[in-house]
Amino acid sequence: PALSGPMVSRGVPRVALIPPNKKGTCATDGDCPHSFSWHCCCAARTAGEECEKGTVGGGAPEARGRCRAGTCARLTAKTHVFDVASKAWALPYVHRAARGDDKRRLEALMARMRAPEPSDRPNFTEA
Repeated sequence: PALSGPMVSRGVPRVALIPPNKKGTCATDGDCPHSFSWHCCCAARTAGEECEKGTVGGGAPEARGRCRAGTCARLTAKTHVFDVASKAWALPYVHRAARGDDKRRLEALMARMRAPEPSDRPNFTEA
C-alpha cells in the first residue's frame, strides 16, 4: 500500500515528462524545460504541484532542466534511480524501518543513487 499510495492518483503519462526545448539548443539550465513540478521539486505554479511530501534531496537535477554541452538533458533510467532513493514512498520508506547494518547500507546506497550526475549513480541492477 505505501509504495502505491501517492502515485495512484497522479496518472503519470506514458510519454516523457519533459517537453522538447523549443529553442533547440541551450546555454544555461534556465533554457531547458523541467518535468512536472511534483516530480522535479521545482517551479510549483499551483497547490498540489509542489514536491511530494517527505521527498529527500528534492528532484533529480536533470528533471529540473539541465543544459549539457548545448543540449537539454533528457530523463533516463538514472533519473528513476534518483527518484527511488528520494521519494518518501520508495526507498526512504524502507530505510525508516531498517535497523543496524541494514540501515547504514541503505544510507550509503541512497547517497549513491542521489548523486547529482546521472553517470555517477548506479543502475537498478547495480543497486
